[in-house]
Amino acid sequence: MHLEELIDIFLSHDWPFGIADYANCNNLFATKKPFKDEIQQGTLGCKPAAQLLEKLKPSYCFSAQLHCKFTAVVEHEEGGRVTKFLTLDNCLPGHKFLQDLMRFNTMKIGWQ
Repeated sequence: MHLEELIDIFLSHDWPFGIADYANCNNLFATKKPFKDEIQQGTLGCKPAAQLLEKLKPSYCFSAQLHCKFTAVVEHEEGGRVTKFLTLDNCLPGHKFLQDLMRFNTMKIGWQ
């Protein structure tokens, strides 16, 4: 795959495999306890989505599937392009399904 220009947004249904390596997972484990085992066993996420994320190096990556709020920041090479990853919860009362993207854009790392 060859691209003439970098892309800004990458959407996938499932999370990229290994995305948890780029985040503080304490809040994730507090709300989704089974994810800890899945991450440790290497079964959480989609390997093709991870390969695309690494190849495309988008500014933003948005995913769904696992129905919880989670953020990560992927630095592709030291001092190089950064991808900000965000997934949100179901659109239900009391769930974290909205995010101020202007605030998300200015953050260097994910938030708690």
